[in-house]
Amino acid sequence: MSNKGKNAPLRCEIIDGELSVRVGVETFAFATKLGLTSEGKWPKDIGAITCAEGFAKEAIDAMEEEREDGSTHLTDLFDWAALYTIEHGSQYVNLLHKGKVVERGDSTCLGTGEKP
Repeated sequence: MSNKGKNAPLRCEIIDGELSVRVGVETFAFATKLGLTSEGKWPKDIGAITCAEGFAKEAIDAMEEEREDGSTHLTDLFDWAALYTIEHGSQYVNLLHKGKVVERGDSTCLGTGEKP
């Protein structure tokens, strides 16, 4: 099995200054059924995903469905990741102490090499 295209593994990376989260559609379908089955969440009346690309397109629609406030399940994921990163000591976020900025670690920006 190839690790490219429809069988590509889940990857999170920065490509040309964009945060990219990617996974092959076949990998997504396989991991969905495996994960939900092992957690006991796979519906008993569903046999298999018959079209990985179609299923992935529907999952994209679900991730991008907007609530009244404009948020989506996808923005929830990014909010969670950002907050987790900050709460676990990101060296690329300045702290405020009594209203003054306190730098943390070497905050040289990876993309530009500049200090804030």
